[in-house]
Amino acid sequence: MFFGWIADSFWGRYNTIYTCSLVYTVGTFLIIVVAADDIKRSKNIYVRYMHCDKKDCISPAVKITFFSFGLILIALGTGGIKANVSPFGADQVQNDGPRAVQRFFNWFYWFINIGSFIAFTGVVYVQQNISFFCGYVIIGLSILLTVIMFLLGRNKYIAKPPGGSILVDTLKIISQALKNRRNSIQGYSLGSWLDRAKVRYGGSFSDSQVEDVRSLLRLLPVFLMFIMYWTIYSQVKL
Repeated sequence: MFFGWIADSFWGRYNTIYTCSLVYTVGTFLIIVVAADDIKRSKNIYVRYMHCDKKDCISPAVKITFFSFGLILIALGTGGIKANVSPFGADQVQNDGPRAVQRFFNWFYWFINIGSFIAFTGVVYVQQNISFFCGYVIIGLSILLTVIMFLLGRNKYIAKPPGGSILVDTLKIISQALKNRRNSIQGYSLGSWLDRAKVRYGGSFSDSQVEDVRSLLRLLPVFLMFIMYWTIYSQVKL
């Protein structure tokens, strides 16, 4: 949500995705550095040099610092990418009509699930049977390659300039409707409290803007159910 607001208000979606991708890459390579001492010694035994000679490995304190900072960078990078990559992709085909946008989202989520399948099978297999270091190297190189490919196509993208945040407008509509909730226009009792934000009822927003917010609020119960879904899904990763 925060990076969606940053993209809409200041940086634009392309710049936000690119910047957060670099942050994500740095965080991933910090994790690779931490995993560098994880070496496979036999088929089922891994030795982590937590008490080795300082000349031969990274000290535990440095590992913890790198690991923590890397996770923070990955979290920030992920937030910026996920908040903008799907609408940025939809922008590329928006001129081709609603059906093209729908096809884009269908393929987009198909490839997300294919990527997750590869990560939970192939990469995990490498980490468990070769070394965590090799597994993280695969991830780091994949992300680095993705950033390079994204950068190479910069002159071909439809990059909309920042034009104000929809989130800010939504909050303004809700706030104005709540402030005017006790008003009645020419003795007419409004059917919905959100109508009080419409221009024709003394508000500052068009009918289409208010109706979009109304549709969003109707979807909130569905979005709230996502919390339960992602909570259960995250247990698989743990």
